[in-house]
Amino acid sequence: KRNAGIPWHNLIAMTCIGATTGGISGLFGVGGGSITVPCVALLTDFSHYKVLGTSLAAMIAPAVSGAISHHMGGRVLWHVGLPLAAGSAAGCYIGGRYVATQIDQDMLRLIFF
Repeated sequence: KRNAGIPWHNLIAMTCIGATTGGISGLFGVGGGSITVPCVALLTDFSHYKVLGTSLAAMIAPAVSGAISHHMGGRVLWHVGLPLAAGSAAGCYIGGRYVATQIDQDMLRLIFF
């Protein structure tokens, strides 16, 4: 069976990748994309552009929940984190909108791996 055109085994794989990435991100504070992108790229036939975009979209909820969790524990320096987030958001938008779309997806894949 398929859900929104995605085979069930891919949905299960994405759930497992997400759980692993979330755990590692929460534990070490690493960017989930460095784990998610190669896993999704290797386990699916999605274009690299779609892998990158999907990975970024998938990081929204974990980033917010992780920030809330650390905030509740008093471990967030908001005066540092908010400007860092603003710069990251701007860079991500520019990179995704104007730079990545100008690079062949095979070259992006080569650069990433």
